[in-house]
Amino acid sequence: MKELKSLRAFQKIEKDKKKLSEIKRHKLSRKISCFAALIIFTAVIGGTGGIILDRFGLPYLLVRFPELNKYGFLKSANEQTIIIEKTVETKISGEQAEIAAIKKVSPSLVSVVFLNEAIKDNKNIDFSNSNANKKIGFIFTSDGLVIAKTDRQRQKNELIKIKFRDGKILGAQSVGFDKSSGIAVLKVEDNNLPMVTFANFDNLELGEKLIAVSDNMIMDTSVSQITSGYFSANPKRIIITKNLSQIFYGVPLINIKGEIVGISEKENLVIPINELREFVDGVLEK
Repeated sequence: MKELKSLRAFQKIEKDKKKLSEIKRHKLSRKISCFAALIIFTAVIGGTGGIILDRFGLPYLLVRFPELNKYGFLKSANEQTIIIEKTVETKISGEQAEIAAIKKVSPSLVSVVFLNEAIKDNKNIDFSNSNANKKIGFIFTSDGLVIAKTDRQRQKNELIKIKFRDGKILGAQSVGFDKSSGIAVLKVEDNNLPMVTFANFDNLELGEKLIAVSDNMIMDTSVSQITSGYFSANPKRIIITKNLSQIFYGVPLINIKGEIVGISEKENLVIPINELREFVDGVLEK
């Protein structure tokens, strides 16, 4: 009989403990719910306060009180703070893409100068002192076709010399020249040259970022307008948002992918790559 009473007493104690534990959990749940409601109310009423809580308060609370993670809306609100970091990473990625684009096109850029025929030895050619006559062009085909805006034809008793980015200097022949634009098609005797990649003109968009690339200098701009301009019966040209300084006249412009979009005419005018290719094709047919 005593053992039965002891058993009942023990069961009653256990039952009371369980009941007390449930009461505590219920109170804790109510406190968490009230606290969550307070956070939501503050975020709705005060935009600034909501941003502060969302950026700093919620991450701390979710770590301090793991029970809050069961509320999906709080967890989602906390995860939104990661988006800010992703925005920064996107900006850095854009800067790296611009650097990569310049590195991609650089091996295909060349310097072109007209020299007196008396200069026979390439070792005596100082391209650094030829700025007045030096033009920046690019390798159009891997077998030695070069495009440059020379603004004049080769004169009698003149040589055309082309310096490549690896330091190599070769003589060139002029195989075509367009007087209206000053674009020259030149040919060197070499193969396996690092030719440029061409942009798709039809995909060019207003506001698209472009980079004018010269000797150790660049200038950012973007597409302002696409209108008529040069070689064919229905030609087009590109107008850019910035007036380029004179040192960038005649240099190639590339997009963020490192593809040639065109050659600068002057100030804010660019001869598009499709017109250049059409002109080159006409020269090669002749």
